[in-house]
Amino acid sequence: MTTKTLIGAISGLLIVGLGIAKGDIANFIGGGLLVSNSVAITRKKDTKISDSAPENTVNSQPVSRVYIDGANTFGATRILDFEIDFKALANHISDGKDNVIFNFYFAVSDTPTSKEIGFINYLEKTGYNVVKSLKKQLPDGSFKNKGDDVQIATDITTDANENDHIILVSGDGDFTYSLEKVKAKGCQVTVISTANCLSSQLKNVADHVINLAEIKTEIKRQDTVKSYHKPTLKRDLTKVS
Repeated sequence: MTTKTLIGAISGLLIVGLGIAKGDIANFIGGGLLVSNSVAITRKKDTKISDSAPENTVNSQPVSRVYIDGANTFGATRILDFEIDFKALANHISDGKDNVIFNFYFAVSDTPTSKEIGFINYLEKTGYNVVKSLKKQLPDGSFKNKGDDVQIATDITTDANENDHIILVSGDGDFTYSLEKVKAKGCQVTVISTANCLSSQLKNVADHVINLAEIKTEIKRQDTVKSYHKPTLKRDLTKVS
């Protein structure tokens, strides 16, 4: 074989090789045969991947998420001089909708009393998810919740998906920042409280405000059975700025 012929043969093989590489490079990438950086670049070009968002940020079926600040709500109803029938409250909020999640934040003693246990059982049978925190006894003998505000604020911001309806039953202005965050996600916000206990900040951030006094007759506990719970919590209802 002459030198000229040998050079021609090698050139032909190179051309064929390039043709194969050009046609099959996508298959090599798709099969994961390239290094991770090359795979990452290819994923960015894949419209099916780049157009899809994580499951916890896109919600084709919006959910109503209810967060009840137990101590604040009990304080508000004491001002209005009535006790809530929490089944009636759930019915009022859900208004026939199925996609509603109820979260009730309730402070209990280190060793829960029979009254506290009974109230928790009542809520759970009614369909509430009870999130417990501890209550701390103060020198004057009263009790103060410990950590429930942090639980509520954290759950509001982490649970919410786009287009959800966030319903906060509390007038505490400490939740303003969390509600601003979920509104930025595209959520609708409703606050349920009393006029005297409602923070002006919460009122301004909410899309809708429901006054407990206006729905009192609908959600009022009607039976004469002994009260299920009357907390002795020293609740800072003055925190409504």
